[in-house]
Amino acid sequence: MAKLLSASLLLAIGLVAQPAQAETFFDPTRPLVAGLVPEAGPAASPAEAPLVLQSVLLSPQRKLAVISGQSVALGQRIRAYTLINLGSRQAELQGPQGRLTLWLLSDLHPDPAAVKKSALQQGERK
Repeated sequence: MAKLLSASLLLAIGLVAQPAQAETFFDPTRPLVAGLVPEAGPAASPAEAPLVLQSVLLSPQRKLAVISGQSVALGQRIRAYTLINLGSRQAELQGPQGRLTLWLLSDLHPDPAAVKKSALQQGERK
């Protein structure tokens, strides 16, 4: 009888613990990309997502930027772009479509995707 009760208890614990393992947990200490909370649906592939400047490190020993989660030093490439210039709040990239300037997210330079969307919407109103 004790063995049957122990087996039932272990089975019940296993069934309760199973869904908890399948869940994906959000890390509140992880930096948010463009201020967005992760969505439950399928994520866009990195090649399709816009490049976002998340951090800049300027020191006498090294100069690098964190762009879309990847550390990029001056002269290195990310996707089809090369990091050519780095300031305290921006990164300049050279690529197939010309020069691209990424800004750290702030009140002065909001999310570049939102700026582009806003500009497109204003163009439609005219």
